Amino acid sequence: MAVWIASQESSSVATSSTTFSVMSAPLILPESAIDRHLKSMEPILSVHVDGSEGARVVADWQVVPMVAGLVDGQCEYVARSRGRSRKVPVAPVICLGGGLWAWFSYREEWDYEHPAGRTRRFAFRSAGLAIFFGYRNNQYKSQMFRAEWSGRATRRNGTDDGLLESGVAHPHWHFDAVESAAQHDPAYQKDTFRDVLASEVEEIKARDFGPQTTRSEPTRDIVSLRRMGRIHFPSAATWWKEPPRNLHVHSPGSPKEIEVWVERTLHYVVRELARL
Repeated sequence: MAVWIASQESSSVATSSTTFSVMSAPLILPESAIDRHLKSMEPILSVHVDGSEGARVVADWQVVPMVAGLVDGQCEYVARSRGRSRKVPVAPVICLGGGLWAWFSYREEWDYEHPAGRTRRFAFRSAGLAIFFGYRNNQYKSQMFRAEWSGRATRRNGTDDGLLESGVAHPHWHFDAVESAAQHDPAYQKDTFRDVLASEVEEIKARDFGPQTTRSEPTRDIVSLRRMGRIHFPSAATWWKEPPRNLHVHSPGSPKEIEVWVERTLHYVVRELARL
């Protein structure tokens, strides 16, 4: 039976009416429980993979922190706009028209904890879903946005890693589209954009555009340099409630909560992508 450290939640209320959070102990699991959790994640993720050949969540137990990610026969490998790893497997979700597809990646991180006897233990660090747009069999795929949830972890010396103490919302969204487009070669973008226009020419209708100004190019360049991906947009902020329930910082209390969050977040994202 999986065992995790139960936590007593205590509200942290600031003098300002804008900062409230729930502080809880790290979610710590033995290796066997994490392995069962990752197995439970596979059907949650594979149901959204187009033409799935049996999605697996594979863990690398030799790196620090431990990293687990989605692997499927339909996955392609692309460069991440943000994060430590240079390449990440992405799975096709839904065709957006003109041959353009939405793709997603999934990644979990668990920090090493002090073992309990011979039992290796790990503390939940983060889970993340990232959405990409791109064509099949094409290395360039633009990272558009991502949903992330960080937890509390402890360092090897036993001190709190403080992932939730900065006031940043957890879970949260990041929007990477502007930065992702700016990072790629302009000539390649031009060719890709031309292909998109050619594939959708039958659907394009005549439009009226406002007059162009001499400031349009500088404004676009300045905007593209703003690192919007740094902003944490909360996805679970109950700001309309009275203190201390107007929270925007939460940490998972069990592996089931991680699984439910991923399942519902991915279901919602796929439904919204169908609107495009």
